[in-house]
Amino acid sequence: MHFPKVEKLGLIFMITSQGRRSALGFLPLLVMVALSSCSFTKNHLPQNESLSLEQWRFREAESVMSGLSIDEKASQVLMTVIDGRENPPAYLERLYASCTPGAILLFRYNIASTPGKTFRFLSDTQKEISRLGLPVLFAIDHEGGDVYRTGAVTTRLPSQKEIARRFTPADAGEVYLRSSRELRSLGILLNLAPVTEVASPGHTDFLGSRTFSDNTDHVQAFSIAAVSGIQDAGLLATLKHFPSTGSSDPHEGLSVLSMEQQRFMTDYVKPFQNLLVSSPGAVLASHTIVPCIEPGVPFSLSEKGVTGVLRKNLGYTGLIITDDVVMKALGDLGYTPSEAAVAALNAGCDMVMTSDPSIQAVRNAITRKYKQDPQFRKKIDDAVTRILKAKIDVGLPVTRLGKLALSQGMMIDLFSNEVYDALMRDTERSLKAFSQGSF
Repeated sequence: MHFPKVEKLGLIFMITSQGRRSALGFLPLLVMVALSSCSFTKNHLPQNESLSLEQWRFREAESVMSGLSIDEKASQVLMTVIDGRENPPAYLERLYASCTPGAILLFRYNIASTPGKTFRFLSDTQKEISRLGLPVLFAIDHEGGDVYRTGAVTTRLPSQKEIARRFTPADAGEVYLRSSRELRSLGILLNLAPVTEVASPGHTDFLGSRTFSDNTDHVQAFSIAAVSGIQDAGLLATLKHFPSTGSSDPHEGLSVLSMEQQRFMTDYVKPFQNLLVSSPGAVLASHTIVPCIEPGVPFSLSEKGVTGVLRKNLGYTGLIITDDVVMKALGDLGYTPSEAAVAALNAGCDMVMTSDPSIQAVRNAITRKYKQDPQFRKKIDDAVTRILKAKIDVGLPVTRLGKLALSQGMMIDLFSNEVYDALMRDTERSLKAFSQGSF
């Protein structure tokens, strides 16, 4: 994952990309945190080893993974949900004692009435979870338009369709950069966006304005810009839904993408391959059945699909996350959430999304399979390593790299209403100015 330069702007440390103009300009802020260095240097690396920063992060992730218990590993591969918006849920210790999930997906009901209260809720929850085990990635669907969970706490984004209509790809990337800085300031590090599917008649009813365009080239240009903006702000972006949501909404029932394999590779796989130049932190695998890949098996549960197409054919090395395993697309096929989770991980997915906060049953099913199957054990170890590597990349201090995270200004437990208001004003200004071509 590409890491941006870090600039010290005062009450907080803002992340800007190399060569990209500062989104905030010069804010009249006072420096409250003094660090010896505001960017990572080779001096932080072991002097007797010639490792790149990427190699060192991976080694650190492997080291942490090797010290985890089976239950801890089985929990790290899960993305779940929690209740509350003001205080951490009382059940955290009961559900997650020493076995914290890898990620928590936030919904509108988790967002407090103000940015400061939202930050405090997430910060306090993170502290409580970190006390029990490893820290979590807070994730959210921040697409814009109808899929917008944060209400007035962040600057409201237009839908992806509206973004593509009003902006150039370059300017859209700047808008996503600014918007993502707001998320980062709240403690949200994984954005389950953008939607990278090409609009088609079969998608209109349930995707609608969530897609950039019905033109493949336009979708690619705006998707790459969105990923660049999101990740330049220090978040992980997620391409979704691969290979497609198919013929119908998987929330409501079975979804199928029927065509010959050559057309599937040409119309779905090849365009997606072009998006990987943006080095997205994650890809979300859909539950649609692709008969030309594996008849009767949802793509997210298909080893031929996840490992064969996404890993081997496309060479993708980042996180692969499933859509929610509680969806009817899987339930209508007879899968329980536990069965679907095990099948997805066995297919090569790294993280399983489940909207049930009680993860014990799913975790126990993964643990049983881990103990029984050496090949599955290797897949889980690899998945946990990738998850921990992603956390290190965005500054979660799961190891002694906490020092690195701090040096990059990524884990400072501060919130300033003044600074956050400035971020929101800058995002709002960019939405107006870029659409008028006058920024």
